[in-house]
Amino acid sequence: MASMASSLPWLVALSEYKLATFGFTALALGYSWWQVQQLGKAEACSIAEAKRLRFQGWVLRAATVIFGISVFAAYALLPIVMWFDNS
Repeated sequence: MASMASSLPWLVALSEYKLATFGFTALALGYSWWQVQQLGKAEACSIAEAKRLRFQGWVLRAATVIFGISVFAAYALLPIVMWFDNS
């Protein structure tokens, strides 16, 4: 961990603002989900736009899963490991 912090010093500064970073990311993902839902409600769209919208939905799902894993690793993983170590 120390070698990673020395080679990536911005990571230490970013970890100090973890709540703001995850909050901004959650807002951006929420806005993206809302945009995809609004575009999906449009009545007239071409086949190319429908394929693009479907692809965007899959990318958004993948980004949301990665975000969920990141939040778990940042906030829940250490307390769980510490709980298992004390058991």
